[in-house]
Amino acid sequence: MDTFLAIDLGTSNCRSALFDQDMNMLAVSDVEYPLINISPTHIEQDAMLWWESVKKTMADVLSKAGSGGLRSISISSQGISLVPVDEAGKPLANAFSWLDTRAQKEEDALEALYGVDAIYRVTGKRANACYTLSKLVWLMENRRDIYEKAYKLLLPMDFILFRLCGKAVTDHTMAGGTMFYDIHKQDWAQGILDDQGIDRGKLPDIGWSGKAIGAVSGEVSAGLGIPEGVLVVTGGQDQKCAALGAGISDGLGFGDNTKAAMMTRGLAEMGRLGLALGAREDTFYGLAGIGDLIVTCTSMHSRNRRCGILIGEGAAPREAMERVGMVVEGVYTTEAAYALAQKYGVSMPITEHIHAVLCGAMSARDAVESLMTRQRKHERAEEIVFEGERKHG
Repeated sequence: MDTFLAIDLGTSNCRSALFDQDMNMLAVSDVEYPLINISPTHIEQDAMLWWESVKKTMADVLSKAGSGGLRSISISSQGISLVPVDEAGKPLANAFSWLDTRAQKEEDALEALYGVDAIYRVTGKRANACYTLSKLVWLMENRRDIYEKAYKLLLPMDFILFRLCGKAVTDHTMAGGTMFYDIHKQDWAQGILDDQGIDRGKLPDIGWSGKAIGAVSGEVSAGLGIPEGVLVVTGGQDQKCAALGAGISDGLGFGDNTKAAMMTRGLAEMGRLGLALGAREDTFYGLAGIGDLIVTCTSMHSRNRRCGILIGEGAAPREAMERVGMVVEGVYTTEAAYALAQKYGVSMPITEHIHAVLCGAMSARDAVESLMTRQRKHERAEEIVFEGERKHG
């Protein structure tokens, strides 16, 4: 029997879950770990505790259900946090938590250098002390010795991937939170790296979510009893898909009730898929879940919402992406979410309809009207459907 291992590395908890090919959960394990609150602005975490928690929960689920049929391992994680490592993947210091805002002076300097809007036009981010660039500049200015010694500067998902298979790789959704990712070129923003003296060689490669980047190392295989050849696969963010749907609704001229329905049902879909892959339910009700969902579905600065608006107004998906002029992650994430839903039998009506629009199999208006006239069920039902917005939106 083929099995698949999902890891969710959150801010305070790590969970691993093992599934069969029909998406039945065979075993699950989770463990908590603390933040290191040095001061209100200095907040760190022990990255090796992340790794030990991953190993512990992996070993636990594999001891319960066996590892003989294990085919792949994938991970999603908190973003923005930064950990410098040596060539063996050993942390050279505690990780800067995404909650850490000590780099206020660096934030101010970056805003003064680039202006309020210039860095946004390149990265899609406003200067902020929480983003990885500010933290990295702080490290370079205050702990230059650690920066010089660092083989790689990794985000949480990247760190676990590196420990699993020895490959320094991130994905576009994680890179997009750093404030030095060029959303037009879909690559590290070389101009910013040059301005700040950041060595590109210290950064991970960038790949697409859902892609295998290698196999577990011999050390991990031997230590956890995992068969050789088990694939290690990057993860991704599903909020971007909901943002496309919200934008399409706006572009078609539907009201706020329709958008609220899209967001509410979109959150339910995200939760079903996440839970099926072993995530914690409360993750979806925090900043990384509903918080990001609200912003990306409603903000005038959201690339995914803007793309959806253009599609709703009649533009072809490819034309809409070109007119946005920046990477629209939701298009690629919709493809990945649709494939996972189909593979594991998770009901995701909104994702299915948006996928049909992107593939040209359905018009945007037909998709929204089809969703609005589905049989009404409870919010937490296996299938989330809604109706009546045509009258009340």
